[in-house]
Amino acid sequence: MILTDTHTHLYANQFDEDREQVIQNCFDDGISRLFLPNIDKSSVDGMMKLVEQYPENCFPMIGIHPCSVNENWKQELDEYKELLKISYRTLSTADKKLIRKAFDVAVDAHSDQRRKSGEAYIFHPIAVAKIVASKIGLDATSIAA
Repeated sequence: MILTDTHTHLYANQFDEDREQVIQNCFDDGISRLFLPNIDKSSVDGMMKLVEQYPENCFPMIGIHPCSVNENWKQELDEYKELLKISYRTLSTADKKLIRKAFDVAVDAHSDQRRKSGEAYIFHPIAVAKIVASKIGLDATSIAA
């Protein structure tokens, strides 16, 4: 049996002093997979550091809290198209379908949600996915997450 923590913010500052021990405790208790949802743009770097340190155990979940969305839904489509241009050069057909399905589900699920700034909720995850694809070089599963 594989035990998974499906929602942990171990990259957060609150864990700076004991992060390694908390992660070791997870492993000692048989929890081998840690899913790391980011909070907003400011939490991506810390989350990705853990993913780099523990690539077999830590999995990034890129997004932003749904209370932060605006009405720029057309811009979010443009952002998605840019992501596809960045990543499509190296992705298989199956990978492209995975990313497209993830985008469609996210847009549908969050179509009415806005950030406090008024910006559409989906903009931030798309921007992060572009970084994941172009600068970090993660795979389609990470882009879709």
